[in-house]
Amino acid sequence: EQARLINEQLDAIISLNPNMPVFMAGDMNDLPWSETLLTLTQNRFYNTADPNTPEENYSYIFEGNAQELDYILVNKNLADRVLQARFVHVNSFLDRSDAISDHDPMIIEFDLDQ
Repeated sequence: EQARLINEQLDAIISLNPNMPVFMAGDMNDLPWSETLLTLTQNRFYNTADPNTPEENYSYIFEGNAQELDYILVNKNLADRVLQARFVHVNSFLDRSDAISDHDPMIIEFDLDQ
């Protein structure tokens, strides 16, 4: 339901300005193939995680399973501006008492000259 509402809001924004850059980032606590993420990414948003490096696309490790739960999504008109997006694995392998968070951050680089 939240994904549907987000899509409605994005439609309203895009109707005012089709070139408006829209980013959605954070811990969505859901997997890329979940109904929620598929609802967001099938028509409107682009998941910036690099599809060429699926073994690196994780932000959390639960019971030994690396999972992609954190995202930076951009609207589709920005997809070709993404130069690089990657997870920085600084927390997922640390003892929980030493980690800043239980999730790894993600960074993204854009081509702003287009």
